[in-house]
Amino acid sequence: RDGAGRATGRLFRADAWLRERLPRRAPPDLAAAARQLARFGVTGFTDATVPTDLAQAARFRAAQRCGDLPQRVRLMGDATLATLATDERLARGARKILLDEPALPPFDALVAAIAEAHAHGRGCAFHCATRVEIHFALAALEAAGATPRDRLEHASVAPPEAIAQVRRLGVRVVTQPHFACERGDDYHREVEHGDQADVYSLSSWLAAGVPLAGGGDGPYGG
Repeated sequence: RDGAGRATGRLFRADAWLRERLPRRAPPDLAAAARQLARFGVTGFTDATVPTDLAQAARFRAAQRCGDLPQRVRLMGDATLATLATDERLARGARKILLDEPALPPFDALVAAIAEAHAHGRGCAFHCATRVEIHFALAALEAAGATPRDRLEHASVAPPEAIAQVRRLGVRVVTQPHFACERGDDYHREVEHGDQADVYSLSSWLAAGVPLAGGGDGPYGG
């Protein structure tokens, strides 16, 4: 709602709120998406959804066993996946941590969560899209002790001092090169002028020797 209490029609991080109020439906059919990926030649993918838990993992495994999902899958998800029984087709990835600049978590709690993930042999994958978010993630990794398994997702705005810290910590970056093409005009209009030179600065990561990978971030990108 806006300052006057009027509904704006915009829902921000309201997944759980909506789920409680909508009729219960069967889980989505993965077969069509899997066929499309297979046509592209994709034989494996990472599911980077933040709240993926053991129940969601069971759905992926069931889809694989019945043939609806022929690809190998690596799951990020929440802390419960530390106990996931893995095999060659269903693997456990880094713990996904979503940072929202308007509602950052308590710093000490975040450091503890990183340490817990590391204790279970997992890295942490930080969704960070703003200057504040990348600095917050790096400060927490610095405090907890970064490992090569840790990674930054998107790193959409990456000022030079953040790039230098990423290199020093040995953290990886997984970003989306296609966003510069798909959303470049929006970035030019909407990103603060002082940040525009640091938006998806892929050559800067490469020049610094930071391990860099590209991801599609479907369904948010083409």
